[in-house]
Amino acid sequence: MCEKLSFDTFFEGQKVVNNATNIGRRQNRHRATRVPKRVYKCPDCGKYHLTSKKKENKTKRYK
Repeated sequence: MCEKLSFDTFFEGQKVVNNATNIGRRQNRHRATRVPKRVYKCPDCGKYHLTSKKKENKTKRYK
């Protein structure tokens, strides 16, 4: 079992992400803490967790 904050459904987690985004916009300032960006399903426990990382772009990158 994961020790992270977990949600039973994707939509419960998404509500938290949306609230954090809206609060950040209203305050109009930068914070040192991480703000959750998205919800993902954990392969270990099967529940949903929050992450502050953006989704990886799986397209091939050229230099």
